[in-house]
Amino acid sequence: MNRGYVKLWRRSIDSSVFADPHLWQLWTWCLMRANHKTHPVPVRTGRGQTIVTLKSGEFIFGRHAAAKELKCAGSTIQYRLETLKRLKMVVTHPGTHYSIVTVVNWASYQEGVKDVRQPTRHPLRHPSVTDKTVKNERLTGVPAKDAGPPSENEKILGYDTVGRPLYAPPKASEAAR
Repeated sequence: MNRGYVKLWRRSIDSSVFADPHLWQLWTWCLMRANHKTHPVPVRTGRGQTIVTLKSGEFIFGRHAAAKELKCAGSTIQYRLETLKRLKMVVTHPGTHYSIVTVVNWASYQEGVKDVRQPTRHPLRHPSVTDKTVKNERLTGVPAKDAGPPSENEKILGYDTVGRPLYAPPKASEAAR
């Protein structure tokens, strides 16, 4: 089951919420339940169903469903949610059949740093210069060959492990020119 991820900041360890494992469980549960983008959600209400549009950082909350999922009493969930509200970490918008919980500062928790990911595919031709290439150039003093087309005097012998062409050394007569 892959439903995405949330960012947890290391500075959270210094938080008063982290000191209480049960409160930390509810807080991380809130982060995981919150929408990452605006999304319409169907909600069962009484005899029918209604569509609620949730913004990023919001989620539908029912204390009984949360208690079942977190394996504790509904009153305990309600008390811990009130604690998160007092700490100004969440805001609730109560309704008759459900509540909408908003994670305060959702954008700063989840969108504060540009998402840096490893590329999933390697380029087929003309790889970018790597740190190792730069280091080798610095140590040997010889710049790496460009992956561009060879000149008329150069012959490609093959390719290295990252796809750069390996050229034949110039002949003595050509090197003297």
